[in-house]
Amino acid sequence: MDRKQLKKNHKIHYVYYHVNPINSQVVYVGKGVGQRAWITSDRTTPHKKLIADLMDNHLELLIKIEYLFDNAKEALLKERELIADFKVRGIKLF
Repeated sequence: MDRKQLKKNHKIHYVYYHVNPINSQVVYVGKGVGQRAWITSDRTTPHKKLIADLMDNHLELLIKIEYLFDNAKEALLKERELIADFKVRGIKLF
């Protein structure tokens, strides 16, 4: 499902990754509906700094929709599971 389809369908919940295009490292795991994955204005300061640094180099975060769900509860559970998995592997996320 692409961005246009997700924007129109607020019943589809998803879990997404923000990926640094320089090193292909996942830097953020989130859940959302609509365009949440593409909204960057309400991120943490380090997250915003990475976005700005990438833009200064004519790059942008890669946004990967990894899982689709019919409800927020399932999306939240998957988001938590993925964050815990990254933490166990020593991968620091925003």
